[in-house]
Amino acid sequence: MNHPIDEWIRQVSRANGAGADDVIQQQDLNILRKRVYLSPDNITPRAPILPLRNVTSPVPSISPSKRSVTSSQASSSRASSSRQKLSDLQIEDEGIQIRHLESPLDPQLPEPIKDALVVLIYLQRGQHVFSPTLDKNAVAGITEAYLLDEATVFSPSQNSGSPLSPSEADHVLTHAKTCFKENEDESVWNVEVHQRLLEKVLRRSGSNRLLDFRICTTAGIIREYLPSTTSDRKIDFCFCIDTAKDATYASKAIALRQSLPGSSLNHSNKVALQSRLLPVSIETKRASIDFEGAILQISVWQAAHWKMLRYVLAQPWPTSRSGLSQQDYVNKALAELGALPGILIQGHQWYYVASSPDLKNDEGNNTARTSLWLQKPIGSTDNALIIHQIAAFLEFPRRWSLETYWPWFKGHFFDTPS
Repeated sequence: MNHPIDEWIRQVSRANGAGADDVIQQQDLNILRKRVYLSPDNITPRAPILPLRNVTSPVPSISPSKRSVTSSQASSSRASSSRQKLSDLQIEDEGIQIRHLESPLDPQLPEPIKDALVVLIYLQRGQHVFSPTLDKNAVAGITEAYLLDEATVFSPSQNSGSPLSPSEADHVLTHAKTCFKENEDESVWNVEVHQRLLEKVLRRSGSNRLLDFRICTTAGIIREYLPSTTSDRKIDFCFCIDTAKDATYASKAIALRQSLPGSSLNHSNKVALQSRLLPVSIETKRASIDFEGAILQISVWQAAHWKMLRYVLAQPWPTSRSGLSQQDYVNKALAELGALPGILIQGHQWYYVASSPDLKNDEGNNTARTSLWLQKPIGSTDNALIIHQIAAFLEFPRRWSLETYWPWFKGHFFDTPS
């Protein structure tokens, strides 16, 4: 009998070959440009507590044909390894359950995920694509070429829709085409394409940078927050809420850090991120390479995030003022937050994913497991219109971070009852 995870992986692999038609500070660039995967399975490095692999003697050079075969074999090995790890995680006490992301009508979906799917539906219909702040004449060429309705292609809200000018979208498109044509490595895609697009959306002029993004390829997971039986995993980018930028809560954030593992407000062990919250995670891969590995990395990263939130919520001081038992308080708070958004990128293709905490198992007992919801296409950077759609969708996790995650975190950890 086929294991459910194997069947699901086959579906992902088939879907992942789709094209653009399926959708309708830079901390240290030198680190990114030099990023090299030393692990033979080309996934995020293992935790440092594990022994390093022995360095073998240099091997003779091989012919291009043999190198192609070797590369294919390595890719197959990576996929098999990631698939097995994902399968193993499904049966662990702090494991990760893979769930299929269907439609906003699914009653099991947390509200933030339903909201994200509604945004994607609008964008796929060519609606709410552009910010109303854009000059209509500037995007008239795209509107006419794709037969878009001018009455609905602009978002009704000032804080949604793509803020990119046509030249900014073309800039991203040019670099994306170059990376694809030259079969560039993941690190080059990150710098030349993904980072450029994130900058154009999240670093607009006039922003106070309370919310920003960071390259986090060197950020591991604090050991206390790693799900049991898993090794360290890293991702490529994260949205950050800089608590130091909010004068009302800066001192409270420092006080909270003093009581937490790693003196960090989040689950990452990176010193530069200690005072920041990390509401959104992004994992990237080169085109056609190790999509299962990307799923494994973001699933462990987000499961660690939920474990961190469970740990902090279970401390005596928030629980004591709630009037609930410790476990009931934790479950209630996690249910209020609902889900954590994430993005998987493989070459041109961007996908929305999300995770949610499992609070009860089928027998009604408390559980510490995580559900990872996979996956809906956002768009592709091989098309100017769809780059605008990606930019428009990025406004959703940006707003969610500021309007949902940040108020939720303040309410449970910083604000005191009157």
